[in-house]
Amino acid sequence: MTSDFEFLQSDHDVVLQTVLDCVRDELEDFKVKGIVPDSDLVELDKKYALFMSLCFNAFIMKLEDKLGVQWTHEEIREIFHPIWESPERTSTGDGGNTPSKLTIAALADFIRVRIKPVSFEPVSVLGSPPCPAAGYFVGMSELVQRVRPDAERFGPSTPIMHVLPSRSLQVFWWRLSRAAGRSLPELSFWLNHLANVLLIVSAACLAFGVLVDWAFLAAVWLLCLKGIQFGWWLHRRANPLPQGIVTFGDLARHLAGQKEIPPPRSLSRRLGSWVGRTLLRRRPAKTPLERTN
Repeated sequence: MTSDFEFLQSDHDVVLQTVLDCVRDELEDFKVKGIVPDSDLVELDKKYALFMSLCFNAFIMKLEDKLGVQWTHEEIREIFHPIWESPERTSTGDGGNTPSKLTIAALADFIRVRIKPVSFEPVSVLGSPPCPAAGYFVGMSELVQRVRPDAERFGPSTPIMHVLPSRSLQVFWWRLSRAAGRSLPELSFWLNHLANVLLIVSAACLAFGVLVDWAFLAAVWLLCLKGIQFGWWLHRRANPLPQGIVTFGDLARHLAGQKEIPPPRSLSRRLGSWVGRTLLRRRPAKTPLERTN
């Protein structure tokens, strides 16, 4: 039997790969191996309770986020009826009736016909020749509306972080890479994670002082509050985008091959650059004389 890696390398099916990844994520705690497109979800559900109510809701939401497909309850019942009608799940089911199979490939086929593709075809602006970057911007605008329907209208000069918060940015970045067929630089959320740790530690110390020792609270309450304030400020200032990408226009030009992104720098250099730019308000050198000083 062909391995799942060889199958995906030859088929280049993004939908199938996404469904495979989501199933593997749900079964990660069981260390299940050999999940391939022909794997039967009914059998996996019997062995590992793959689609218990909470697991099933998380699985559906993950597919919706990554692939941008919205299902009605009728469509969900249509595709998952072999699982709901299995003898183990129905009190009146006939144990002699074996439910039909629901393979991962069949689920991918069901999803594929319900996905509306995003077009990145070059478009003309004010009668000019078709512009590839403009086509990517139009496609990204449609993709943003799918990822975040409440997003306000934006232009090429709008900073990406003003439109997409961290979680929405992750979904948008993943789906843009798949829809455009391009490998995008990875997002870096290390500063967000640092801010989250600072917020959690400060809030925990504050709660400990309130619940256990008021003398402790009196001694460190200001430090805890300052830690929470700084963590929140740090979270708002964190920028996970790769260097050189700030606006939607920057990203559109990069996808069109008109803008190169410099290679990622080490963590220490990125931290030093962020401290100099954000905390010390250091402006970049613009002349050779300034660069030598």
